[in-house]
Amino acid sequence: MSAIYEQAEHVGMESPELRYTPIVDSRGETVIGYRSETPIYTYALGTLTEGDYLHLTDFGNKTGIRLSLWNIAEAMRHIKRLEKAGVNFGFLTVKCSASFCNLEDALERVRFLAAKYGLHKPIPLCLEFSESMLYRAKENGRRTVLDMKSLGVKTMMSGCGAPDCRTGKLLTIPVDYVLLEPDTTALLRDRNKPGVLQKFVQYLRSMNLKVLAEGAESDEELRELSRLDVVGDILGKNYEGNSPYTETGLTLDEILNAGEEESDE
Repeated sequence: MSAIYEQAEHVGMESPELRYTPIVDSRGETVIGYRSETPIYTYALGTLTEGDYLHLTDFGNKTGIRLSLWNIAEAMRHIKRLEKAGVNFGFLTVKCSASFCNLEDALERVRFLAAKYGLHKPIPLCLEFSESMLYRAKENGRRTVLDMKSLGVKTMMSGCGAPDCRTGKLLTIPVDYVLLEPDTTALLRDRNKPGVLQKFVQYLRSMNLKVLAEGAESDEELRELSRLDVVGDILGKNYEGNSPYTETGLTLDEILNAGEEESDE
């Protein structure tokens, strides 16, 4: 983990920080998890979002592996603090690269970090891989996904439904969750394609996958996704409804403070 900090200092970067977006239930009333992102702040370029750099970390490079391990370690540290504070947070997701998924010793590294932070099975952590894992993951990638189940660590593939997403490969790389990308969720609003999203979700569920959706814009869409057996939602930027969980980029302290306020009520 210290290597990330040393590298950041060398290239004019501030230390990275996990930021979170709530994953809500079908009514938008309860948080079932938090999806993390790792913006990187550089003195020369300003803030780099994950969209600016994540595609560069999937090509087997050491930076992608180091960043994945930093994300996992930091999330485990946050899990320990949340559990100690008695905050109900469901689970935390962290981005990991396909290069990390392909490591021969990924399980040992995650197990070591879990022991370091005093976490025991099942660990409320979910490793998120982009859809690129479906064509970049090798045999070690399949084994990593299966091995994480032994620790109670979940895995998720985001970008589900994107044009280059080879969903058929999910039969051999059995992640726990898939996250529908926003354009796929938007099929709910496409009158020219009635029933397409329903059939797609049914296809995913036939592979024993739990489906999450990103981009719902109304409470009616949340209800419709629930009828399709979508188990959780990340609200869209244009969401207009009654859910109070619309903030993005939350820090750990903000989640802790919110949890303390709920306990006081």
